[in-house]
Amino acid sequence: MKDILRFFQLSPEKIAELIFILEGEDGVAVVRTLDSDRGIIEVLIAPDMEKDFNQIIQSLSPEIELKEISKPEELASIED
Repeated sequence: MKDILRFFQLSPEKIAELIFILEGEDGVAVVRTLDSDRGIIEVLIAPDMEKDFNQIIQSLSPEIELKEISKPEELASIED
């Protein structure tokens, strides 16, 4: 199975907090910042962990508002 790649936008000052939280959940996901000024990140999710990832994201709301977005064409991604 392949990892799942999703893109999100959030408040730039919340990026570090989200990374810290997800790093505490071993093996769920890896976050990579694509544009820190605009708060755009990509998240590489382990294939069998997408349900857990979604639950974590839901539990963080409204503390960290994440908006899922399409891959920004102007930004280099891990899939490029």
